[in-house]
Amino acid sequence: MEKQMSLTFGEIMKQNKRRVNYHIHRLSLQDQHQKFYQRSLVILWNPYEKYHPDIGVLSTYFNFTIRHHLDVMRRKSQEQE
Repeated sequence: MEKQMSLTFGEIMKQNKRRVNYHIHRLSLQDQHQKFYQRSLVILWNPYEKYHPDIGVLSTYFNFTIRHHLDVMRRKSQEQE
């Protein structure tokens, strides 16, 4: 099945900046150097490429992916401290 829309990586980043910031804030992550923010934006490309409209809404898939990725990064960061 073909995707109905074809976005560039830049468009995905621009459209999801607020979504990433929301999840960083909800997890109370200290992101002074924007490590979590930048990695989360890059991570969005993979779910976009794998997305199929019949599995659900793309924004829900993005939310799940961002939250999971930030959780993993937070745990690794805590283990290093």
